[in-house]
Amino acid sequence: MTFTVNQGFQLEFIAIFIQYHNIVVCSKNHQRALDTIQISLEAEARGRLEALRQRKKLEQDVLELEAALEATVRARGDVEKNYKRFQQQIRDLELVVEEEQAATQVRRAVIVVVVVVVVVVTSSSS
Repeated sequence: MTFTVNQGFQLEFIAIFIQYHNIVVCSKNHQRALDTIQISLEAEARGRLEALRQRKKLEQDVLELEAALEATVRARGDVEKNYKRFQQQIRDLELVVEEEQAATQVRRAVIVVVVVVVVVVTSSSS
């Protein structure tokens, strides 16, 4: 079987066309792969931005909680100081009450003595 020059060119053209077709198919496959990678990168970038936003929000929440904790600790210290002061005031008032009770007992005793003296004086004068 002999080929003519024209048939040889046709075979070469077909071979080149097949190679071109393979290159186009390969190129399309590569483009799809690149598109997929690009979509993945964009999704990852969005994920990172969201993670950074969440991190900043959490850091702000931590700062707010630390400030609230400090305020609570200060308030507790104030409450403890007031508690101790009130305890001392209660002890002082208990002492005052005890002194007043003792003074009242002394006054009652004086009244009893005065009444006895009055009764004795009144009964001896009559």
